[in-house]
Amino acid sequence: MSKAEKYILTLWFISNLLIGLFIVRDFGVSYDEPEYYVYAQNSVDAYRSFFALAYVPVFGPHDLPNYGPAFILFPELATRFLKMTFPNIFAADVWHFSYFLLFQLGGLCLYSLARRWFNSWSAWGVLLLYISQPLLWGHAFINPKDIPFMAFFLFTVWSGLRLADSLGAENIDVSFPRVKSLSFPRFRVRESLPFLRSPQLILAGGLLGMTISIRLLGPLSGLIVILYLAFTLRQKSLPVITAYLICAAVVMFLTWPYLWPDPVGHWMDSLVLMARFPWPGHVLFNRQFHEAESLPIAYLPKLLNIQLTESLLIQLYLGFSALVFPLVRKRLKLDLFLVLVLGALLPLTGLILSRATMYDNFRQILFLLPPLILLAGLAVDLIFSVLKSVVFRLAVLIVLALPGVYGIIQLHPYPYVYYNSLVGGTGGAFRNFEIDYWCTSYREAALWLNANAPQNAKIGGDGPTDLLYVYLRSDLQRTKQTGEDYDYFVIPSRYNQDLNLYPEAKVIYSVERKGAVLAVIKQPSP
Repeated sequence: MSKAEKYILTLWFISNLLIGLFIVRDFGVSYDEPEYYVYAQNSVDAYRSFFALAYVPVFGPHDLPNYGPAFILFPELATRFLKMTFPNIFAADVWHFSYFLLFQLGGLCLYSLARRWFNSWSAWGVLLLYISQPLLWGHAFINPKDIPFMAFFLFTVWSGLRLADSLGAENIDVSFPRVKSLSFPRFRVRESLPFLRSPQLILAGGLLGMTISIRLLGPLSGLIVILYLAFTLRQKSLPVITAYLICAAVVMFLTWPYLWPDPVGHWMDSLVLMARFPWPGHVLFNRQFHEAESLPIAYLPKLLNIQLTESLLIQLYLGFSALVFPLVRKRLKLDLFLVLVLGALLPLTGLILSRATMYDNFRQILFLLPPLILLAGLAVDLIFSVLKSVVFRLAVLIVLALPGVYGIIQLHPYPYVYYNSLVGGTGGAFRNFEIDYWCTSYREAALWLNANAPQNAKIGGDGPTDLLYVYLRSDLQRTKQTGEDYDYFVIPSRYNQDLNLYPEAKVIYSVERKGAVLAVIKQPSP
């Protein structure tokens, strides 16, 4: 990577952070966040127990301890530190910016990975497709679970491949007819100990441990690294892999307080819960409500096709074709093959065929999108191999980013409700698919009430009213009395509650974007 390339990339990174700082306060608290704040506080305080040796700390609330807190420790510590200097700082804004920072770091990591296989123009195309997805941009400010996991998944793959490079691993072409069976000589664990002094291994193993300590799907990123080490280093890989896993296990234990009293038992409990995760709600898909455990097989393919930008979809389908031909011609590098197949295509196929339990559209598998964008990068790289003119190449980059940037601006601060033109945009998806499933529009409703409601007015709401009350003026009364006693009642459009609750009441304000109603404010008794 040249100095000019590094300077441009640094400028891009800083510019995005400045944009994030400027707009972060526009995003409302999302549905899951309040409990995550409590979980983070409990997790940080748990270290006072000295790894549960002094006493068994509080882990809750609810089932959250089954998700490791490796990331959320940091925004909690940052919030505590900032409050010492800025006591009135709004904690949610600190959290939101921390997600966005991880999202941007993930972009740098994705660019670095893309440069392993593509030229700088193609890598920029990959980065712009990533950063301009309204779905990702929106989640990057409100999602304490899936965005951190996506970013750490990237970090783990990136650091693992760099570890292999530092050990002299020679990348090879994928050639199925010539794949040889792997055989490993006997070795003792102590042969792995010298590798534990390697900074590259400590970084790679530590990131894997943190990724697992965010979600139990984390080992998938480690599997990509392990297979690459095994096929490139062959007999020499076993001590390295062992040291890698030891480091990961130690970091996972250190960053996951729930494991401290009973590491194996609690880890298995978490695995069983995640494998059979219950979700009692309903999912709106194609205008019908479905049980989350019995979704149609078209659920995930259709949502991917209508929630990603048109420019990414075109490159994805072209990229899949571009993947097949290098495989046939035996010109696809092993590391790229593992990232694309294990990082996206196989998991995605398994989820579709198994009709896995999903809700909130497909936010749980956002971590599959960066590998899919790398798949699209194959097509972008082919385009740039034909186009040599700088003007034409810049035009291609603009075309790749423009649909997403336009959507981000039009839907701000709710770009995660984006749907593309295949379904008529967000307005066409309204009441056909999930929109503001995390009720972040409650912030805008609260700001309208702050500006228009008389003093001491009684405010009520449906669903996660904490997301509303946290923004209200101090004089406004948060009440849970009967409907006749409300001066204003806030209702989300999810499950068509805006139509079902107080149907005769007057709608005095509606939070809308591009023809889709996100929430309404009604006056039950004007």
